[in-house]
Amino acid sequence: MANHTPNYEDAVSELEKLIAEMESGKLSLEQTLAAHKRGAELIKQCHVLLDQVEQQVKVFETK
Repeated sequence: MANHTPNYEDAVSELEKLIAEMESGKLSLEQTLAAHKRGAELIKQCHVLLDQVEQQVKVFETK
């Protein structure tokens, strides 16, 4: 994938594709490790995005 920060929906979509590829059993060990590493990055990005949205919701709730 490109070296850009995906939005939440794109990150989840890419993560789902990675999971399907890893579950297929068709990846080499190196490909599986790379997919796992990318998946971990995507999960971290999703957490960051969700935290940002949570902070925005808190701001709206206090107004």
